[in-house]
Amino acid sequence: MSRREQFVPHARMLTSLGLAFLWLLFAAASAHASQKTGRPAGLGAVGIELIGVILFIARRPPEWASYAPGDWLGATIGTFGPLLARPSHVHLGGVVWVYEGVQLVGALCACACLLALGRSFGLVPANRGLCVNGPYRLVRHPLYASYMLVWIAYLVENPTTRNVVVFSVAAACQVIRMRREEVCLKRDPAYAAYTERVRYRVLPLVY
Repeated sequence: MSRREQFVPHARMLTSLGLAFLWLLFAAASAHASQKTGRPAGLGAVGIELIGVILFIARRPPEWASYAPGDWLGATIGTFGPLLARPSHVHLGGVVWVYEGVQLVGALCACACLLALGRSFGLVPANRGLCVNGPYRLVRHPLYASYMLVWIAYLVENPTTRNVVVFSVAAACQVIRMRREEVCLKRDPAYAAYTERVRYRVLPLVY
């Protein structure tokens, strides 16, 4: 067994533990904010990030994956960077239920996307099998659209400078990640044909 083959399982385990720890900190901060303000705080964001961590740990080994450091860095920041966001502890009255509701809608949409993907979920550009079912019949990247919806609602609910920076960087990384994925997947003729059938990436008739 090569050194690289020996290193990969250890690196995967350490990464999984690190992400689980970050999620626990994020969830604890949200729970503390809920206790302090007497209202829910980031329920949808906590839920969607938990799903992401679980699927990252259980993901299927790809047929092909990018080993470019930039792809790994961008994908990691785009997916798990929001775990660095924190509640603002500002009481917003009844309006908070609107923001929490939008977050939960986004999280449910993400669940539908993730169920369609199954273990084909991954971080870096890779071929883990083509998914064209469920929400993927409407746009090519419905999961990213769901993440964006949750993040926008969380940011409006918790409008701090820290959160603006966190979500702006994460969103930029997701856009780059999306484009890199398409460049890599178009090596597969089936995916190239799929992009002809489903023309929009995130929002029908817009982008």
